[in-house]
Amino acid sequence: MRYTLTNRLFDDFFGSLDYDYQERDEDYNIELNLAGVDKKNIDVSVDGDVLKIKVEQDNKNYFKSYRVPSKADKSSILARYENGMLYIKFTKKEEEKRTGTNHKQTRDT
Repeated sequence: MRYTLTNRLFDDFFGSLDYDYQERDEDYNIELNLAGVDKKNIDVSVDGDVLKIKVEQDNKNYFKSYRVPSKADKSSILARYENGMLYIKFTKKEEEKRTGTNHKQTRDT
């Protein structure tokens, strides 16, 4: 799904933050557009059931958090930043993995 976040803290720096969310049979994927941000200024962490993203830019800190799906293995988080895009992936818990088609919805704003 494509969403536009209008979180006030992020809006101050990013304007509307576009991201894609995709649930597949084996995992969950999030893609965030953070063009213009230096990789060393991005911090991604998981605290309980919450995915936290912190960006520092121009001596200001910006935060965004997302609820991690209960079916996700929170210890499996993988994050990479490439060409202005932040890619975050969680695998599903073994008992939640299933066979069949992938699920993706896209909504452009």
